[in-house]
Amino acid sequence: MAEIRNILTPRQFSEKFPAFPIGSVRNLIYHEDDNGLKAAGVVKRIGKKIVLDADRFFLWVDSLNTKGA
Repeated sequence: MAEIRNILTPRQFSEKFPAFPIGSVRNLIYHEDDNGLKAAGVVKRIGKKIVLDADRFFLWVDSLNTKGA
């Protein structure tokens, strides 16, 4: 059986997690090659549609906080 993923559009992500305004989410997507989102598998593209894997996003956030420890 396939794993259920927490996949959201950038707007849905911003609405569900208000700590991340839509402008910030779009900026993170724009710089995905530089900030590690691409390597973490957070951003998915289906044609022109962009969606985010929220579970992987928060794993990525956690990894940012452990690099200095």
